Amino acid sequence: QIVSNVIWAIIGAIISWVCAWIFISPPVEVSNLPQKELTCTLNYSQKLITKNTKDDSFKIMYNGNEVEDPYVFSITISNTGDYAIENEDFKKEFSVDFTGSEGIIRVSVIEAHNKDVWNEILGNSSINGSELVFSDFFLNPGESFTMSIITNQNPSGIKYNSRIEGV
Repeated sequence: QIVSNVIWAIIGAIISWVCAWIFISPPVEVSNLPQKELTCTLNYSQKLITKNTKDDSFKIMYNGNEVEDPYVFSITISNTGDYAIENEDFKKEFSVDFTGSEGIIRVSVIEAHNKDVWNEILGNSSINGSELVFSDFFLNPGESFTMSIITNQNPSGIKYNSRIEGV
């Protein structure tokens, strides 16, 4: 009798443990894994010059080209993740597209947390109409840079092509 009670108690404990493990266990959530993360922040945008005249001989020029409706944007790009972000992390080159504008007129870096980033960012980028394309992108964790971008006409939207592999 005592042996049979002990055996049934052990079997009951095993069955209740299995049931608790399978049916009652909370889902496992992993939230502290290191990750790659690129944050793009629009700091401000504004019309650069307002032309308050109907005189057609009054023109706004930049580098010999007429600019009908210039807008200026300040954008900060930061590596807010735990790993460096580089070209190999993107499915195609990282870019910022000022969709709906007639094109980018000028880009300049106005702040960078690393002098190497300041020197490299514009040397490794190009303007393709309304799109700023970074052909050689590298940003360590915690690094960021701020650019001033002037476009001809206010874009209908700003699109960041930053799809990172595996995300």
